[in-house]
Amino acid sequence: MSTPARKELTDDLFDLMNGAWRDDGTVLPLDLKRVKREFSKVESKILEPALLLGLKGMLACMEKEFESMHTFHKRAIELSPDIDFVINYSASLARAGLFHQAIILLKEHYDTDHSQRLCLIDLINMMFGVGYVKLGFEY
Repeated sequence: MSTPARKELTDDLFDLMNGAWRDDGTVLPLDLKRVKREFSKVESKILEPALLLGLKGMLACMEKEFESMHTFHKRAIELSPDIDFVINYSASLARAGLFHQAIILLKEHYDTDHSQRLCLIDLINMMFGVGYVKLGFEY
């Protein structure tokens, strides 16, 4: 997800979306309103369907619309092989409290392509973060 046109349109929005999450796993209503306003400004300019769907998945997670979150993220992954879409989906799953699903998603994608180091790093961090790592435990 690194083409210049895409970065111009979305970097600030990604930062805003990720920065809106508080340490307690919530998003303040005022921050959500700001994210939605900024999203509406760029939505029609995003020409890559997978990118638009990924952003919609992130927004749906912020709005606690988890069924839509799954639908948008899964469709983005179907449309693009870019590992960033998998990582974004795993982050949304974790923010929704679905840590086990996030770990399984990352592991499945890493198992199919061991060159995806970012996937492995996120997998390890998430497993340590939620206390899933212990000797002899398998996924």
